[in-house]
Amino acid sequence: MSEQQKLKKLKIRTGIFFVAVFVIAIGCAHLIQRSQENREKLKASYTAESMIRRIESQLSRYLENSEFFKNIISSGYEISEDEFTDLSYLMKENKKVIEAYELAPAGVVTMIYLLEGNQKALGMDML
Repeated sequence: MSEQQKLKKLKIRTGIFFVAVFVIAIGCAHLIQRSQENREKLKASYTAESMIRRIESQLSRYLENSEFFKNIISSGYEISEDEFTDLSYLMKENKKVIEAYELAPAGVVTMIYLLEGNQKALGMDML
């Protein structure tokens, strides 16, 4: 075999080796990218599920507060404005979502906590 043929074979082998390494590198990059995408999808899914659980928990607490007032009224107990204010204050403490509690037996708003800014709702027939 001549020197030129050996050099040509070496170039061909080098070219094949380069192409093989290039294909392997692209495959690895693709696998890394898919792994990162899957990680981000899992992270987003976890965040969404966590947020849903927190919202459901918060809604349950608000529904419990509503149910509490409903049970008081249904039992025939006459709640005074001071009692309503005290109970509403305790339920609202450190909660920024609910702006006001309204007591509306038979659909007519008779009491509001926090009254400030909500005066227009007083006496409103919600039904």
